[in-house]
Amino acid sequence: AVLEDLFQSEAAYYEAVKQVVDIYVECYDHSVEAEAQKRLAQTITDIMARRPRIDLALPYLSESYAAEIVAVQLEAQLLRELLVAQ
Repeated sequence: AVLEDLFQSEAAYYEAVKQVVDIYVECYDHSVEAEAQKRLAQTITDIMARRPRIDLALPYLSESYAAEIVAVQLEAQLLRELLVAQ
């Protein structure tokens, strides 16, 4: 049960990270300057390398993942709103 919860939490976390990466890829696609594309590519790489912060003081591991997932989803929502506003 613990391993299954860990797997589901990891999958949900990386699905949220994918939402953020998709937005940066869209920005990359619309970028025409080579330097801007290079910075965006590095940002995408950094985002893909992220790991969730796990609070070992919490009684169960999935609670930390849930908080990280919400934070990444909010980041994606904010980035999407900024992209639409431009």
